[in-house]
Formats: sequence, structure tokens, C-alpha cells
Amino acid sequence: MKSIFKKSVCLYMGMLLTIVLVLASGVLSSCTFIAPYDEKIDDGVSALHGEIIGNLDEEYDAEVYDELLQNVQQLKMRSQAYPKNEHTTEQLGNLSSAIELTEEIHSMGISAADEIALETSLNSIFKSILTLEISKKR
Repeated sequence: MKSIFKKSVCLYMGMLLTIVLVLASGVLSSCTFIAPYDEKIDDGVSALHGEIIGNLDEEYDAEVYDELLQNVQQLKMRSQAYPKNEHTTEQLGNLSSAIELTEEIHSMGISAADEIALETSLNSIFKSILTLEISKKR
């Protein structure tokens, strides 16, 4: 049963990733209509990336995931403070959902295959957020 759940969660994360990438490509084509670059969001997302990917190798710890989700929420609040920053805010919401799904899988035990799939999905989500944020510099 756990295996079926993990596969469906990984499939869900893949669909979520596709949606995020489609949104990011649409946003990048209209960069003049979005909020300015925010170094704190850029740095915060980069730090979160390192924390969650590094945590996949560790034993499950609910407190770690609570902290990760709090950090995403802080970035999301900062993102909401800027007008025309809905795309970044939405992507941070997607990241929060992905972290919650990752926590569910991690709490059941991560196989090597699960870890690779999760890392690939999470890397894509983080790359999408960072690509959008960095494109605002131009």
C-alpha cells in the first residue's frame, strides 16, 4: 500500500512540476509586468534547497519539516508584500505543497529510488522559482 501511495505522490509531484514550469515560462515572456528582484527571496529559496535536499539522507524529523514550511511561509509573506508578484507567491505555494508531500514520503521511509525521484522533482521546482527571481534582475 505504501508503494502505491509513494508512486501516486511522485506522479502528483510530476504534474505539479509541469504546472510550475508552464507558469514560469509564461511569466518569463512578460517580465516587465512582474515585481522587482528580491535578493532575500533568492537567497532564502537557495538556502531552503540545500536544507531539504540534505535532509533527504537523514532520518525523518518532523521538526525539520516544520521549520522548512515556516521558512517557505515567511518567503511567501514577503512575496505577497510586492505588487505584481503573484507568480512568485504561487510558486512558493507549490513549493510548500511539495515539501508537505516530501514529508509524507519521508515519514514512511525513503528508498534510493524515492530519494532520486524526490530530489529531481524538488530540484525542478527550486530551479523554476530561482529562474523567475533571477530573471527579474534584468
